[in-house]
Amino acid sequence: MKSDTPRSPVDLPDFCQPRAVFLLVLLGLLLAFLLALAAHQGFSGFWNALGLTALMVESIVLASCLLLCACRSFLIRLPATAAFATIFLVIQVLVVGFSWLAARYFLPYGSLDPGLGHGQWILRNLLISLIASLVFVRYLILHRQWQTQVRAEAGARLEALQARIRPHFLFNTLNTIASLVGTRPDEAEQS
Repeated sequence: MKSDTPRSPVDLPDFCQPRAVFLLVLLGLLLAFLLALAAHQGFSGFWNALGLTALMVESIVLASCLLLCACRSFLIRLPATAAFATIFLVIQVLVVGFSWLAARYFLPYGSLDPGLGHGQWILRNLLISLIASLVFVRYLILHRQWQTQVRAEAGARLEALQARIRPHFLFNTLNTIASLVGTRPDEAEQS
């Protein structure tokens, strides 16, 4: 199922497509799993930490997809650097917003990292998000470069094939005209 949105010179993924959202949700779950695993040395609080971390990460992922889907027509008009910077900033703003909400409503009840204060917890989430977002944006940039290279190679192959066909066509046409000159000069003149 293709989107009606025109192709961008930036080649952004279409965050409105279910496949893109599904892949980002899977990556979010992987990130949540790694964060929960890193936060707890044992199995005692792992599942609770995984659930809360996954809730937080997936909320950010889905909100990011929603905002980036809504802003797609704006993003595709931007230069590549500005589009990638906008994606990066949207993610960071959402992380700070969701972290603030979680700190305000969950930290007072001891549900999230009791050793950290609100500001420290928000800063920790922002730093994790900075790293994950930089990796994601770097992937988008590399993917864009790869697609550009593939298109350039395909164009070069097509031009090479066309260049090989043109001399043969010209040779065959001239050869046909030359053969007609001796046998049927009137047809040769019309050709």
